[in-house]
Amino acid sequence: MNVRRLRLLMVFSEKPWPPRANGISVRYAPIIQALGARHTIDVAILARPGSDRFPEGLDQVCHAVHFFQRPRRVPALPIRVANRLLKCVSGKVPFPLDCYDRNDIQGFLQQLNSATPYDLIVWVATSHLDIGLAVFGGNRIAHDAIDSVYHTFIRANSGSLFNAIDARKIKAWEKFLIAQTRCTTFVSQADAALYNGDPALSNKVHVVPNGIYLGDYAAQPTPARSDGTITLGFLGHMGYPPNIAAVQRLHKILQKVRAVDSHYRLLVIGRSPAPQIQALADEATVVTGDVDSIWEYIAKADAFVFPMVSGAGQQNKVLEAMYGGKLVISNALANSGIGVTNGEQILLCESDEDFVTAILALRTDHERMDRIAAAGKAFVSERFSWDKTIETLEALWLTGLPAQGVAGSSGVN
Repeated sequence: MNVRRLRLLMVFSEKPWPPRANGISVRYAPIIQALGARHTIDVAILARPGSDRFPEGLDQVCHAVHFFQRPRRVPALPIRVANRLLKCVSGKVPFPLDCYDRNDIQGFLQQLNSATPYDLIVWVATSHLDIGLAVFGGNRIAHDAIDSVYHTFIRANSGSLFNAIDARKIKAWEKFLIAQTRCTTFVSQADAALYNGDPALSNKVHVVPNGIYLGDYAAQPTPARSDGTITLGFLGHMGYPPNIAAVQRLHKILQKVRAVDSHYRLLVIGRSPAPQIQALADEATVVTGDVDSIWEYIAKADAFVFPMVSGAGQQNKVLEAMYGGKLVISNALANSGIGVTNGEQILLCESDEDFVTAILALRTDHERMDRIAAAGKAFVSERFSWDKTIETLEALWLTGLPAQGVAGSSGVN
């Protein structure tokens, strides 16, 4: 794809580096690496109070890194209570998305805007987007929402009047923000469907999924087992609440499986395991913690099981397990951002009993399981290429920009 060289500013509320550090870096480490070779990219990080400085290596794949350590501003309790109540009846910014350091963030962004004539601002996720719109103007902002904040909120919160009010306001706020930007992208059709049928948004909403990060990929043989052991795998950041809930559910499913066949084991692969995940380790369950390469550990499993209870968007862990050539047993929630067909590239279950049945079938139904695993890898290889994802994003972001970039810099590190 032949494109003109532009000066881009990418704004993050989480660190986009190193690869696999978090959900943002899973998406943006390869994007920054690829686009940094043909555009001049600055990265701005609006870091939470107390966050470490940017990781080593980020400044080697982009032109400059602007790290803003947000101040810790916590008003007195009466002010916070009054703000909570006021947000229920007035004000555009919903209470769960508001912050008390808005002026600090705005001042930092204004300095960047004054110092450099950026052709395009890529605003990643939705946090503080309204501040970015006020500083840069919507005609220069391409919004990569990744996940819908409305869907994320309602999946994590329910049951109270405050939550119901917040959910209604968050959906209206998300729609308002999308309407101000050049374009908005989500990784899953389920999130985009909230808004892409709304004529007021004038076809601004698009679906651009993640690709598979293969910077550390190496094909690994599955270890031969002579004792009849079948190892089930789970992959993901094990400090992330939806993954914690899924592994806790999977551990209970494993107990039911082992009551029938005691040769099943569980391998939990993922960094930063929470205490409740570490507590699951026993003779039948291994919790790896941080690993140098996920692919070596993916190879150790015979199949991967993702009985998700919560979460939103595209499940990268499912894609990685499928690309590793492993059968995946999961549910509709995990498949909502991927779109594979049950019985062809994946096995979908909903109840614990259905999961138990599918897992026990691994013992005997080898031919079918191998066929589904091979079809799953072929599907992911074709549909979730980073080259295709980056080309799609670049085309969306550049559409309608002036014919000549204003920066024209060649000084890329």
